[in-house]
Amino acid sequence: MPFFVAFHTHTILFFVCTLNSLVLSSTPPELRRYLVTQQINTKLRADLDFVVKKFEASEIQGVVDYVQALRVVRGTHALLAKNLPSLDAFDDVLAEVTETVGPMSFRGRVVMHVLSSLVMDLFPNYTYNAYTNRFVKVTQ
Repeated sequence: MPFFVAFHTHTILFFVCTLNSLVLSSTPPELRRYLVTQQINTKLRADLDFVVKKFEASEIQGVVDYVQALRVVRGTHALLAKNLPSLDAFDDVLAEVTETVGPMSFRGRVVMHVLSSLVMDLFPNYTYNAYTNRFVKVTQ
C-alpha cells in the first residue's frame, strides 16, 4: 500500500473517530442516560433469555439453578435501578422473556418445561415416599 493511501486512510479513520467522540461527548446527559438504559434493558433481556434457555435444556432438578440465576439477575436489576430509574420493571421483563404477557397466559416457557419434565421424567421414574417426604428413584 503506498504511503499516501495509508496516510490518507489513517487520517480519515482519525477524523471519523474524533467526530464520533465529539458527537458522543456533545450529547446531552439525558440522551446518554437514555441510550445506556436501553443498552442495559437489552442486556438484561438477553441474560434472562439465557437463564430460561438453560433451564429448558435441563431436567427438573435444574429448577434450583434456575431460581439461583433468577435471583442473581433480579439483584443486578435492583442495583442498576437505583441509578437508572427509567429501567424497565423486572417482572415485566421476566414476563416478556418467558412469554407470559397475556392476561390468561398459563402457557409460558417455564411452566411448559416444568409440566413436561414432571410428566416425562419425574412421574415415570420416581415414587413419592410419604415417610421421608421426598421422591425416590424407582429401582427395577
